[in-house]
Amino acid sequence: MTTAKPLPGDERQSEQNHARDEGSHAGPWSDWQTSQVRKAEVIDLIRQADKHELGRSFLEEGAQDAVAATFGVHAFLIDAARQHLAD
Repeated sequence: MTTAKPLPGDERQSEQNHARDEGSHAGPWSDWQTSQVRKAEVIDLIRQADKHELGRSFLEEGAQDAVAATFGVHAFLIDAARQHLAD
């Protein structure tokens, strides 16, 4: 009997399942992923917000889905930008 090669991405899913089972993070949408956002992306988003008619306050306080749609970014990037601004 031969073992099938894993498809691309199978390893990552397996790692996520293992990590979840081990309790090292809360699931696929956790803080460890927000740490993967590059600082340059955060700075770029803040600059976009500063130039936008709704301003930085929209980035900081707007509904996350509305901010994501307005700037065309993922919620993780919004969270990272808000954290950066709060620090």
